Amino acid sequence: MLTSGIRFKNRYKESQDLGWRGRLALRAAGGALAFTVLALLWDWHAGLVAAGLAAPADMVYRRCTELPAVVRRGGLAGERATARMLRPLLGRGYVILHNRALPCSGKRVDHVVIGPRGIYVAESRRWRRCVRVAVGRGRLWIGRTPADREVRAVAAAAREIAEALRSECGRRVEVVPLLAVHGARLPRWGAIRASGVLLMRAPRVRPWITGQAVRLDTEQIVALGAAAERLLPPYAEGGAAPATEAGPEGDTGPVELESGGGLAGTGSGKRAGD
Repeated sequence: MLTSGIRFKNRYKESQDLGWRGRLALRAAGGALAFTVLALLWDWHAGLVAAGLAAPADMVYRRCTELPAVVRRGGLAGERATARMLRPLLGRGYVILHNRALPCSGKRVDHVVIGPRGIYVAESRRWRRCVRVAVGRGRLWIGRTPADREVRAVAAAAREIAEALRSECGRRVEVVPLLAVHGARLPRWGAIRASGVLLMRAPRVRPWITGQAVRLDTEQIVALGAAAERLLPPYAEGGAAPATEAGPEGDTGPVELESGGGLAGTGSGKRAGD
C-alpha cells in the first residue's frame, strides 16, 4: 500500500499538463486510493470521507501550491487594468507612457507616470486570489516564492530611468518605484515597502500618487515628459537589447523590509532639481 502511495505521488507531477481528462482520472485514482487506505486502517466511513475530499484537495493544491504564476509577470490583463486606473491622470496634467523599453538594459517597463506629484515607474503583477503577499522569516513572499526578483526589477528600472533623465535634463531626478498588485492578497493596510519599492493594491496606486507632497510645475513636466518619450521607446517584443548594459545589479541577498510600509506619503515636498 505504501508503494502504491509513493507511485501515485510520483505520477502526480507528471500529470499537470494532461488536460482536464487526465486530471479527472488522476483525481478518481486519488479518491480510490484514499478510500482504500483509510478503509483498511479505520473503517469504510473514514474512507468514504477521504475519497470525497480528494478532488477538492487536488484543486486547491493545484491552484495555490503548484502555482507558476508567482514567478511570472501578471500578463496583459493586469497591465491593461492598471493603465485604465491611471487614465484619469491624463486630464490632470500628467504624462503617462505604457509598455516602454529601458534606455540601457533594453528591458521592459509597464508604466511611467510624470506629473505635478512627481515621477513614478509602476510595474503591474497579477496573481490568483489565493496567493498572499506577506512578510515572513525576515523576507517578503509572494505565495511560497521570495519576492526579491520582482522587487529588484522595478527598483532597477526606476534607477535606470532616473539616471537617464538626469543625464538628459542635467539635474537630479527622483523616480519612485511601485508594484501594482492585482488579485493577490496583501495585509489589511494594503501595502508593503521593501528596498524602496512600495507594493500596493492596484486600485490604490492613482490616489496614492496624487496624495504625494512632490511639486513639479508645468515646465518641468513638459521637459521631463519629452525627455522620457525620447529615451524610452515603445517596447518591441523579442527585440535585441542595446549593446550598452545597465549598471551593476547590486545585492543578490533578500530585499530589505522597511518599517512604515503602509500608504503614507514619501514625497519630500521638493521640486525636481532642487
